[in-house]
Amino acid sequence: LGTMTGAAISVTSSTANHYCGQHSLEVTTTFIGTSGNTTKAEVLIDLPPNLQNLSGKTITIHVAAVPDAMPSAYLALTLRTAVGDMTISPSVRPLTGDWKTQTYEVPSNDGGTTMVTSLAFQMFDTNGYQGKLYIDDVDIH
Repeated sequence: LGTMTGAAISVTSSTANHYCGQHSLEVTTTFIGTSGNTTKAEVLIDLPPNLQNLSGKTITIHVAAVPDAMPSAYLALTLRTAVGDMTISPSVRPLTGDWKTQTYEVPSNDGGTTMVTSLAFQMFDTNGYQGKLYIDDVDIH
């Protein structure tokens, strides 16, 4: 779990809901309020060994939320880089029980902006969503 994200209660490997294979990442969430730490949840996936050059790469993710979230809820993918965070567009919305596939093109940059230490999956909601977010089959090529 990331820091400063009070809505993420736990993260585990789950067989309850999966896109590909037999497991997915399951994030249990409880969002509270309209601002502050309890309106966001974050899960980090570290990329060994520490820094990976993702310049010009494509990242594909699969996301589902059970139960369906309000239309205001969304998931953003942020790259933790050597020079700071870089959120790439578009966000995944709406978050539903049906698996959504989102593909991201990482910009081709120099200066270390795409030397990535981890992928940060960040969910935001200001309508009190309580449920499970599933992330599966993260592909970088």
